[in-house]
Amino acid sequence: MKINNIIVIISVSVILASCGPILGQLAKVSEGVKSFEVTEGNASALKSVKNLLVVGPFTKGDKGRYICRGEDAMILNDAFNEKGLFKSAVFVERDADKAASQKAALMAKNGDALKSELGLKSAPDTVLFGTILYRDTTVAPSRGIVMDLKLKLEFYNVSSKKTTTVIIHAKELSRDLTPAMVAELKKHIQ
Repeated sequence: MKINNIIVIISVSVILASCGPILGQLAKVSEGVKSFEVTEGNASALKSVKNLLVVGPFTKGDKGRYICRGEDAMILNDAFNEKGLFKSAVFVERDADKAASQKAALMAKNGDALKSELGLKSAPDTVLFGTILYRDTTVAPSRGIVMDLKLKLEFYNVSSKKTTTVIIHAKELSRDLTPAMVAELKKHIQ
């Protein structure tokens, strides 16, 4: 009788131990870019962007949250440069009181004024403002952290004063999320 109990305990333990990796792999099925929507302007207008200024921290919608204030803007800036989509620079306002009013102030300036005021290498022709509409994280056993993120990206052309707004929703391992979003944006621009 004792041997049967031991066998049952070992069997149950093995089954439970294998559930985590199986569930982690099953989570892959629901990953990828969920949606891409242009809500204002035309995505092909972004072909002409030469120098982009990414402004952080992004604002938050009702279901949005920061991992770290300004991190989304910095990661997106790096991905734009790495993927060769845009030559971009980033500016993150650290003062929370100033950050709330910075969008209107930056939109009122031309590229040369932005370059001198923010100490940029080149004058931006487009400024990107973002909003985190939704963020959720889960742990995929044996794989890592999976992030579900929906961003509203507003590309403001400094000279024409026109905005192209896109909403991208993706769910990926956190390290692959932003590159997947940038690749999707690139696909729609070209």
